[in-house]
Amino acid sequence: MVNGEGDWLFYGHANTAGTGFDLWWLLDLRAFRAGLIRHAPNGYPISSGDRMNMDGTCFKRFDIRSFPKELPLVLAISGPRSAGPSHHAGALPFQEPSPVPATE
Repeated sequence: MVNGEGDWLFYGHANTAGTGFDLWWLLDLRAFRAGLIRHAPNGYPISSGDRMNMDGTCFKRFDIRSFPKELPLVLAISGPRSAGPSHHAGALPFQEPSPVPATE
């Protein structure tokens, strides 16, 4: 991902029945990388941290609400959860990704 591989990232949470997704996002990895490469080193406050799982593995977490707004990070999103606060405040509605020019 850091080396420019991949265009989009699907991130979702399973529903309680385990039959589908309760909440999901489709993220533009170009906007994600631009936020980390161009903005974070220049003092832009992108919220992130490390999380430890119960099994001892860990991962890096990022708050998508803290990314710059000029490059849309969220391309598509499911509806808000039926109960509790929304975890995707400020997300953009679905929009078609820009076409990527063909390279020879």
